[in-house]
Amino acid sequence: MGEKLKIVILGGGYAGLLTAITLQKKVHKKRASITLVNKYDYHYLTTKIHEAGAGTLDSKNIRFPITELIDTERVNFIQDEVIGINSLRKIVSLKNGLLSYDYLVAAIGGSPQTFYIPGLEENAFFLFDFEGTERLKNHIENEFSLYRHDHDEKRLSFVIGGAGFTGIEFLYEFTEHIPELCKKYDVQESQVKLICAEAADSLLNGYDSRMILDVRESLQHLLCEFRLGSGISSCSKDSVLFSDGSEIKANTIIWPGV
Repeated sequence: MGEKLKIVILGGGYAGLLTAITLQKKVHKKRASITLVNKYDYHYLTTKIHEAGAGTLDSKNIRFPITELIDTERVNFIQDEVIGINSLRKIVSLKNGLLSYDYLVAAIGGSPQTFYIPGLEENAFFLFDFEGTERLKNHIENEFSLYRHDHDEKRLSFVIGGAGFTGIEFLYEFTEHIPELCKKYDVQESQVKLICAEAADSLLNGYDSRMILDVRESLQHLLCEFRLGSGISSCSKDSVLFSDGSEIKANTIIWPGV
């Protein structure tokens, strides 16, 4: 028998992890070696990041060590960052070395869409990955805590950029958590301001009209100002400018767009 085939999988998200688990079951170890590369040593549930970001779910409940999800006798896990791929030489460049391969599965994922909105990438909190939602959760707690000392209204003003599926999910979770935060930091709920800005004329744009109607009815109890047809046109670390020309001072801009 010749040399074992080298299969390299880039990315430990759903696609990469499922590929590794499937191959470890179906490909005999004498036929191929399997290597999984991921920047972090854990896999996280992307369907739960809005809950972790809002603070209604402990982040440790959505993060799982990759080595506990794979058969480490069949799959070699490397924690490293991919910096390049040479398809002609069949080599993957990592920050800490090189990997050769016979078959390559690229499942690294993507990045959030900012639509070139000035200031968004530098100043917004993205509901896109575990690291971003963890920063958001800690930031929100810190803003409530600091408000007790300086009573700066910007600290309790939260702008959500988009009324799509993730944006609405986050709103539900955050409004569930706000009473707990207010009690913890001795803040009146009426002092918290939520603004959801959507460039389209409807929330959940593109979804079934019956679903939109149900969501509209359920949103009526939420203390949130919806600005439909007026998206974010630019932002800084403490202010947001909307496409209708209005502006609001806020220290927290949350971007659920993908």
